[in-house]
Amino acid sequence: MPYDEIAEGILRIAGRAFLQLFVEVIFDVVCFHFGKPIVRLVTFRKYPSARPSAAQEIVISTVGMLALLAVVVAIGAGWLFGWEALYSLFNPSSAATS
Repeated sequence: MPYDEIAEGILRIAGRAFLQLFVEVIFDVVCFHFGKPIVRLVTFRKYPSARPSAAQEIVISTVGMLALLAVVVAIGAGWLFGWEALYSLFNPSSAATS
């Protein structure tokens, strides 16, 4: 039916737009602001400039994404916090009894 093809096309376009928006928000906003202080620390405040170029923004966002991934892995593996600290964080009643 032609209606199925039209609906499929509309849903595909909407899905791509949502995915693009999600990637923009996560990568360009969250990762950029997480990576900017790391890049400034590593380069002794030389980079990024006040108005970073598109290539600098990509590098900063990639550094931020890798740093966020490292933090998530460290927390998940129990390296950053012990399992007891994480358990008591999400279950405060058990921390009060021990």
